[in-house]
Amino acid sequence: MVHFLNNLKISTKVAVFALLVGFSLSYAITSIPINGVKASATLPDLGQRNFRPENMVMKKNVHPFYQVWGAKYKDKPITLEFIVEAQRLDVITLFNGYMRDSSFYTNFSLAKNIKIYQNSSDNLVRSLTLSKPKWGGFKNPHPDIIVFEKPLQNVFKIIIEIEDIYPGKAWNDVCIALVKFWGFPRLPRKLKTSQLTDPRDGQSYKTVKIGERVWMAQDLRYKTPDSRPFTDADAPNLRLPADAGLEYPESDIEGICPEGWRLPTESEFVDLKTAFPETSTLDDFFAASFRRPLYSIREEETPGREQGYATDVEEFFYPTDVYGLNFSTLTRHYYDSECSEESSEKFAFSSYWTSDSKEIPLWPDEDGNVEVKQLRFYRFGGTDYCEAMLCREDFHFVRCVME
Repeated sequence: MVHFLNNLKISTKVAVFALLVGFSLSYAITSIPINGVKASATLPDLGQRNFRPENMVMKKNVHPFYQVWGAKYKDKPITLEFIVEAQRLDVITLFNGYMRDSSFYTNFSLAKNIKIYQNSSDNLVRSLTLSKPKWGGFKNPHPDIIVFEKPLQNVFKIIIEIEDIYPGKAWNDVCIALVKFWGFPRLPRKLKTSQLTDPRDGQSYKTVKIGERVWMAQDLRYKTPDSRPFTDADAPNLRLPADAGLEYPESDIEGICPEGWRLPTESEFVDLKTAFPETSTLDDFFAASFRRPLYSIREEETPGREQGYATDVEEFFYPTDVYGLNFSTLTRHYYDSECSEESSEKFAFSSYWTSDSKEIPLWPDEDGNVEVKQLRFYRFGGTDYCEAMLCREDFHFVRCVME
C-alpha cells in the first residue's frame, strides 16, 4: 500500500542519502525516457518565462506545473513530436493546460481533439477527445490517461497532433504542462507457471519457479478475522478485480500460508532481484490492486516545521500483464524529500510480510533520542530507513513460498 509523507520529519539529508540504495527497474513497467521533443509552433519567450516544448518533460527539482509548452492556435493542427525508445508502450499521461494556478488554467486554452501517430505521420494509432476537467487545485490536478488496449510495439517516435482546442477565457494559446510515456524499454522474458489450490477455501493461484524457490505468483486472498481489501483514501472509487490480494495485520499472519507453504524471509525477497536476468520482470510479485491506470502528481506539505515543507509525490498504478497474469504495480516516486535520491527518482512498490524482522534506527530528534522501529515487511525498491519512517500502517500483502 502506498503510504504518504504526512508525518515525515525533515532534517539534514546528507547522512540519509548515504543509506539509500539504487535499484534498477528495467524489468518493470516504468516511465519511458523522452530523448527529444519538438513542436510545429511555440510561443515566444516572455522575459525569463518560456513556453518551449521541452517544458513538457519532467525536470529534476522543478515542479512540472510551473513550466508549460504553449502555442497560438490558428485553426490548423499543431504537431508535437516525442523521441522515445520502447519495445512496448502502454499508456500516455498528459496534463492538459497551464496548471500554475486557476487563472492560468482558465485563461489559456486546452487541447481538445488529438490524433496519435506511432513512428511516422502515416501510422495513426489513436484519435480521441481529451476531457476538460474543472480546475482541481494545484495539489489535485486531473491528468488525461490515454490507454492503448493493445500496447504499441517497437516505438521510437510518438507524434501528437492537436486538431481542436477548448478556448481559454482570455487567449487561444493552447498549453500542455507535462507528457509522460509508460511501458517497457525492453520486453521481459516470460516464465513458465503452474497452479496451486488452497484446500482451506478452494482459491487457486498460479505459481512460478524462480531460481531454487517456487513462489505463489499472486497475492494471497485467504480471509482472516482482520484481513481487508486494498484501500486508498486518495482513490476511494477504484474497483478492485476479483483476484486482488487482501491486506493483513501482523496479528493474522502466523500460519497464514497454505499447508506446505510459508512466508518468505527478507533475504529471499532480496534474492529475487538477482535471480532474474536483466531482461526479465518482477511484475508477478506486485499486488493485484488495480485494473485501470491511475496517475497523479500532487504536492504534500509536511506539518510540524515553522515554514512547512512541500514534497511532490508522483503515483502510478497500472495493470501489467507481461506474463498474462494481469497484475499491477503500485509505484511511488518522491521528489525533493528525505527519501529521494539526488541523482534519480526513488521508486517503491507494494509491501509484503516477511517471516523475520529487524530493528531500524530512525533519525534522532532534537534531544538526540533515536527511535527504533521494527520492520517486518519488504518492499521492492524501498529502503529500510524510508520504509520505517514513512509507513504508518501495519497492513501488508502476503506472497507465499513453497517449503
